[in-house]
Amino acid sequence: MSQRQLFRVIMKAGGVFFIVSGLAMLMDRVVFVVAYLLDPDQSVGSGALESILNLLWLLAPAIQVAAGLYLFLGGRRIIEMLFATPQAAGDSPDVLASREITP
Repeated sequence: MSQRQLFRVIMKAGGVFFIVSGLAMLMDRVVFVVAYLLDPDQSVGSGALESILNLLWLLAPAIQVAAGLYLFLGGRRIIEMLFATPQAAGDSPDVLASREITP
């Protein structure tokens, strides 16, 4: 198994972890928001929050699930950045890297 294939397997495992933990957190927060919307005078958990804050509170697990889906479904950009083929010395955009330093 090459390093690239091993990294893909690890990324998929990380993606599954992010998806499962994000969905669990998202479901918990959705239940909290629904309970608040059904009875705003009720104090649930640490207290009732404003409606707009409840929607923002759902944002973190939603981003976590989205990141997990990205990792699980390939994450091509990450793999391209990590396993890029080195450029020839003449094609390098970094001028300092292509110069030799003489004492």
